[in-house]
Amino acid sequence: MANPLKRLLGTSTSSADIATALDKARAEFAVAEAAVQAAEKSYDDGLLELDKAALRKLLDAAAEAKIDVDQIKAKITKLEGQLEKALASESEDARRERYNRARELSDAARKKLHRDYPKACDGLREILKAIAEAEAAVAESNGDLPDGASRLEGPEADRSTPALWKEVVSEDVVDLWAGVGSQSTPIDAGLQRQVHPDARLRRGVADNGEEALCGRVTTEGGGTLEVVKRKFIRRLVLPDAGGFSVASLASELNLPPLYAGAAPYWEPSTHTPARALAELEKPMRPRPEQQKREPVYEYALAPTRRENIDE
Repeated sequence: MANPLKRLLGTSTSSADIATALDKARAEFAVAEAAVQAAEKSYDDGLLELDKAALRKLLDAAAEAKIDVDQIKAKITKLEGQLEKALASESEDARRERYNRARELSDAARKKLHRDYPKACDGLREILKAIAEAEAAVAESNGDLPDGASRLEGPEADRSTPALWKEVVSEDVVDLWAGVGSQSTPIDAGLQRQVHPDARLRRGVADNGEEALCGRVTTEGGGTLEVVKRKFIRRLVLPDAGGFSVASLASELNLPPLYAGAAPYWEPSTHTPARALAELEKPMRPRPEQQKREPVYEYALAPTRRENIDE
C-alpha cells in the first residue's frame, strides 16, 4: 500500500476539503484494518503447515499491514486537528465579516443621521409654519367674509374624508308583483318575470282595498305563491359611507432632538396657529456642552490592624 501521508491535503485549508479527506482516510482505515486481520489469519493458519521462510513472509506482510494502519491512524489524527482549526478559523472569519459589515453600516447610518436628519426636520418645520400661517389667515378671513363668499377650508382639510349620507339619485313609480300576505315588499326580481296572471283569482285583495291583478308563481322550493300587482315608489340611492378623519400634523408630529439636552425640533401640540407660529420662531437650543469635571477627594475610614487580622 502506498504511503498514506503522501496524500495529505497539501495547500488546501477549507473545512469542506478537510472533511472530505477525513472521510476518505477513515474509509482507508477500515480497509487497512481488514488487511491486518487477513494477514494475521494467514500467518496463524500456516503455523503448522509452512516452513519458517514462508511464515516469515506472512509475518512481514502482517507487519506491513499494521504499519499502514498506524500511518492512516496518524493521518486521521492530523486531519481531525486540521478540521478543528479550519472550523474555528472559518467561524472567526464569519464573525469578523459580520463585525466589519455592522461597523460599516453603523458608520454610514451615523453620517446619514447627522447629515440628513436636521435638514429633514428643518423642512418639516417649514411645512408646519406654512400650515400655521394659512390656518391663521383662514380663521381671520372666515370671521369677516366678503358678501356672497363661502367659508374657506384650512390647508389640512383634504387630509380627512367626510362621511357621506344616503343620497337619492332617481325616483319613479313602477308596477311590481308582491305576495298576497306581504304586499309592502315586492317579490324577487327573478320571480317577477315568471308570474302567471290569473283572472280567475279573487280580485280586490290589495291592502289598500283597490282591485288588483292577481297571479301565481312557482318559488325556488317548488311551492306556489299567490301574488298581487301593486304600485311601488322605486328609488335609486347611494348608501351611507363612513368617513375618515386624521388629527392635525402639528398634534401628531414628534421630532426629537439629534443630541440629548438640545431642544426638540417639534413636540406634538394643539396650539392655536398664532401660538404654533410663535413656537416655530423661537431659536433652537443648541447641544449642551459636556460638563467639565474636576477631581475631588473622597474619604473613608481605613480598616484597623485588628480588622485586618480578623479578615
